[in-house]
Amino acid sequence: MSIVFDEGTLRFEFGDAWTVVNYDAERYYREKVQQLQETQAVDFLGIHRRRGTYFIEVKDYRSYQDTSGKLFQNELAQTVGRKVRDTIAGVIGASRSESDPSKWDAFKDGLCAPDRADRLVRVVLWFEDDSPHAESEWKVKALVIQDKIKQSLRWYTTKILVTKDPASLPDLRVCNLPRPRAR
Repeated sequence: MSIVFDEGTLRFEFGDAWTVVNYDAERYYREKVQQLQETQAVDFLGIHRRRGTYFIEVKDYRSYQDTSGKLFQNELAQTVGRKVRDTIAGVIGASRSESDPSKWDAFKDGLCAPDRADRLVRVVLWFEDDSPHAESEWKVKALVIQDKIKQSLRWYTTKILVTKDPASLPDLRVCNLPRPRAR
């Protein structure tokens, strides 16, 4: 049975091989971790049975702003790095102090396990924008952002992916939801 989460105007459907939570919507995060000012969290934390642990941050900048500037790209990479760092701390805390810590044990184990092919820790930035550039230019921008995220998280993992292609993640479907009408 798949797990479905809506994030803004995107619907993410994780297949049967996934154990996943919408981390920044979790009660423990909202009531405990987020109480510490400036704490941030990734959107999804998941474990794929054959691929390991995934931090997934969703950024949908369609019809919002220019995403080509160096300053924007640096800030985005730093934001993703902070969200991953704070999510790690939150999961460790939840596994120690939550009333039912067993919910978090698999995530904690995945975050702390040594790298193996089936236990890698990956960070994914799902990045949508309305860039007027060709697809090849989007890929260049994504690689620049990916490299900046890699630099900010080299202390933890270098397995970073910036994508908007569901085929780049196993057993995942993503579709657009209707956009709210402007008033």
